[in-house]
Formats: sequence, structure tokens, C-alpha cells
Amino acid sequence: MSQKINFKKTKEKMDKIVAQAKDSVKVLDALQKEGLARARSIIHQIPARDVAHKLTNEKIVSSLKKLGLATRSEVRELEKKVEELASELRTQISQVTKAARKAQKKNKDDGADANA
Repeated sequence: MSQKINFKKTKEKMDKIVAQAKDSVKVLDALQKEGLARARSIIHQIPARDVAHKLTNEKIVSSLKKLGLATRSEVRELEKKVEELASELRTQISQVTKAARKAQKKNKDDGADANA
């Protein structure tokens, strides 16, 4: 008789445990569905965030332009122009130096011819 009671109590405990496990599975399924739904909504918001970020950047750039500050691309363009002008100036200086040397040599040769 004692074994029947123990068996019955054990079966009741096992039934409770199984019921709790089933409830836990249901809760986990609900949490999983909720998590997936939240992840999907966040993923759908990503393009909107990118657009908002781009618009914010454009507003900042336009504000900086109004203040008279140059953008990175404008600074790069100016650097290129300065480098081109510096190169052109070096070329002109080199040409002027060569012409001055020729003139100096010619004057020297003319002076030597006049003395002779």
C-alpha cells in the first residue's frame, strides 16, 4: 500500500514537473517570438536611421559653409591647386635662373671679347 501511495505521489510530482516544463516551453516560445519581432522592427528602422544621419550631416555641412568654413573636399581641392601652383612656380624659377646664367655668361664672354 505504501508503494502505491509513493507511486501515486511520484506520478503527481512528475505530472507537475511536466506541466511546469510545458509552461516554460510556452514562455520561451513567446519570448522568442517577441525577440524576433523586435529584431525585425529594428532592422526595418535601419535605412531610416541612415537617411536621418545623412540629412543631419548635410545640415551640418551647410551650416559650416554658411559660417565660411571649408569642407574636407574643398580643402583637398585647395591643396591640389596650391601644389600645382608651387610646381609651376618652381618651373618658372628654374627657367629664370637658367636665363640669368646664360645672360651672365654672355655678358662675361662679351666683356672678355671687349678686353681682347
